[in-house]
Amino acid sequence: MFALTHINRDGMRGLTRRNTGSSHFATQPEADQYLVDFNENNHESTLIQVFGKQSLGTFEIRPVECYMHGDAVGVWFD
Repeated sequence: MFALTHINRDGMRGLTRRNTGSSHFATQPEADQYLVDFNENNHESTLIQVFGKQSLGTFEIRPVECYMHGDAVGVWFD
């Protein structure tokens, strides 16, 4: 599975969306397209308001290990 991640206000890379199976992607191309759409459809001021200024330019797709029901095993990334 793959998930959208970003650097949070504490300086750690974590999940951008909720930790549920419906927030993760089965394939890299599907996740990459979501990232393209995410960047195209969210204004910088909105991203700052929701995720903080430090998040700008840090949104990326990362592979994520998931349980059988789809939730990620961990929510922090190196």
